[in-house]
Amino acid sequence: MPQQHEPDPTHVRDQPAIRTGRRRQWLVPAGLMAGITVGLLVAAHRLETAIPLAGIVATALLYVAMLVVAAAVPTVRTRNLAFAWLMGLIAVVALGSLLLLLLSERAGA
Repeated sequence: MPQQHEPDPTHVRDQPAIRTGRRRQWLVPAGLMAGITVGLLVAAHRLETAIPLAGIVATALLYVAMLVVAAAVPTVRTRNLAFAWLMGLIAVVALGSLLLLLLSERAGA
């Protein structure tokens, strides 16, 4: 018989947000982050076209992936781990897009 794992909240992989949690606890903050990212990139669209457009598309696809995970993955832990990774990727896309935009504007100036 397999040994039962005792949860330890001091370990990164045993955080309560990963072990338990509702879909809404992930989708609402991720939606806010995606909305802010898209808003910033739309505002930056006047400076350049390709970088903000790529960032907007990537952010939208990552959030759609979160919605698919919310509907398709029944296991709480697996679903929440996927949510954490996807939300982190949304943040990376936002930061990367804005940094690339800054670098391209500095190079063009």
